[in-house]
Amino acid sequence: MRFSAIFFVVFFFAVVEPAAAQPQPAPVSTPQAESLQAQDAAYLALVDAALQNPAAADFQAIRFAYAKSSFYHPYGGDKIWKELDSAGKAARKNIAQLPAYTGLVRKHFGHYRSHVHAEHLYQLGGDDFARLKPHKDFLAALIGSILKNGEGKALETALQIIDITEEYFLMRNVLRLQRIKKRPTLQQDGHIYDVFDAIDPRSGEKTVIYFNVDRVFAQPL
Repeated sequence: MRFSAIFFVVFFFAVVEPAAAQPQPAPVSTPQAESLQAQDAAYLALVDAALQNPAAADFQAIRFAYAKSSFYHPYGGDKIWKELDSAGKAARKNIAQLPAYTGLVRKHFGHYRSHVHAEHLYQLGGDDFARLKPHKDFLAALIGSILKNGEGKALETALQIIDITEEYFLMRNVLRLQRIKKRPTLQQDGHIYDVFDAIDPRSGEKTVIYFNVDRVFAQPL
């Protein structure tokens, strides 16, 4: 009987004793992951330089670097706005949350919506959000970089976009055009274009606007 009791105690502790933690393998870094990390770092370096010295910044390079980063999605405009809106509301409730908002703006600096929202939040929040005041100028610089080669009225001056929402923003808010219809996507000379028939509501003049969407189609969904 004593032997059975000893056996039971030994068996019990053998069963309930937790197994020793097994060492977990270290994460394997792939060339693709390393490349993406490098692209993120290069993009954020351009953003930080622009924040320090906007006059010397190349906003087209920032947009194109953003399109290669892990922060980018070609159809992410609406998602970005929702994230910014949520973070912005949190910052308005508690100013200590503002760094989280500005961090999000920094990641999406290459997207026009980050600057539209930051300017909007500055107007709502006033002095507490004074650090957001420059984003009105950042937006203007970003738009200027898109229009540097023309207004998209020919293939040669097609507006190079990185997000589909840019098409509607540019036509409505920048070019002041009303969309009539979208033509079938055009592929020519190795490039992809979205083409719109549009009208200037002020003059009634009809026009055609071309958007180069190479970067949108280059990004896997």
